[in-house]
Amino acid sequence: MRRGVVIKMGESRTVGLPNMMPLPYRVLVVQMLVAGLISAVLALLVGVADAGAALLAGITVVIPNAYFGWRVVNPEAGEDPQRASRRLVIQGVQKQLLMLVLMIAAFIGSAPAPWPFFGTLIALLATHGLAGALLGGPPRGRIARQRR
Repeated sequence: MRRGVVIKMGESRTVGLPNMMPLPYRVLVVQMLVAGLISAVLALLVGVADAGAALLAGITVVIPNAYFGWRVVNPEAGEDPQRASRRLVIQGVQKQLLMLVLMIAAFIGSAPAPWPFFGTLIALLATHGLAGALLGGPPRGRIARQRR
C-alpha cells in the first residue's frame, strides 16, 4: 500500500475516500450501501419484514467479505508466493463456507422471506464483482509490469 503520492508539475489528482482505502474495503462499503438501499426501498414499498430479510442477506454477505478483505489486505510478511496463493484460495473457501453457515443460521433463526433475501443476496454478489472492476480496474501487479 502506498503511503505518499508524488505529483508532477501540471498533474492533478483528487484525494478522497477511494484513494485512501484499499480496494477490498471500498467494495465492502459499496456492498453495505447497496444492502441499505435495497432494505430502505423494500421498507417503503413492501414492508418491514421484507426489508429485514434484505438486511439479513446483507449481513450474510458482508461479514464473510469483510473477513476475506481483511486477510487480503494484511498478508503475512515475507511469504513465499506459492504459499500465499494457496493461502488465498483456502481463505476464499473459508469465506464461502462462512457465508453458507450464516445463511443456514439466518433461515433457522428467523426464517426470512425468501424472495427479498435471495434477491438481495444475488444483487450483493453481483455488486462484489462489479464494484471490484469499476473501483479498482484490472490488477496492476508484477505480471502487468512484465508485459510492458
